[in-house]
Amino acid sequence: GTISGAGGGRGSVGATVGSASANARVEIGKAPVVIDSFEDANSVRIAASRASANVSRAVRPEPVRSGSSSLKLTYDMRNQTGISAASVRWEPPKGIESRPLRVGVWVWGDSSHHDLRGNYRDGSGAIKVVNFTQTPGPLLSTCERRRGGIDWVGWKYLEVPIPRDVLVPIRWERLYVVEGNDRCDNASAIFFDDLRAGYLESSEDTTGPRLRSTVPPPGALLEGGRPRGGGTLKR
Repeated sequence: GTISGAGGGRGSVGATVGSASANARVEIGKAPVVIDSFEDANSVRIAASRASANVSRAVRPEPVRSGSSSLKLTYDMRNQTGISAASVRWEPPKGIESRPLRVGVWVWGDSSHHDLRGNYRDGSGAIKVVNFTQTPGPLLSTCERRRGGIDWVGWKYLEVPIPRDVLVPIRWERLYVVEGNDRCDNASAIFFDDLRAGYLESSEDTTGPRLRSTVPPPGALLEGGRPRGGGTLKR
């Protein structure tokens, strides 16, 4: 059968068929849970393959999305042959409550077009790899003109779905950048903030409205006693 609810909550459901009985916990409308806020870097380690890398706690004026700090992953893939990877690894892996529908993280991109992946362990201990970005396309001219991968600069919220039939509990283990083309190896850094588990059917609005074409423009010098202001609000 199907179980539904008008609002959020938790409880249990029981069923009996003949002499067999079973019970299961049920949660509806559970709010997102922060897996790691990156207010410290005590639980993470660095791992690299055909690259050198370092992980550190970053504070303003470096990019911070929320709270007082973010996590900075610095990497150098230059002068290496083969697939290069730089990883943030949790030791031990971070446990995730209940049965999430998705896992998301804020990422400050460097427009490197490297692939961004992650992995978790399911309830049996099996490693499950996920892709936060579309794998970069073929190199037609320059690395910067490839499509896919980390193709933005600034903060962007990324998330991956978690299969509904995943064995729980699951534990988050790693976030990592990957590059398979030696010509595109570089040295750079990206930042992470608020790794979260989502439990709602629909994703959150993580961008919100944007104010554009502002009057006066940013940095303008205001004169007079009654300045006028305005702008265009876009969803």
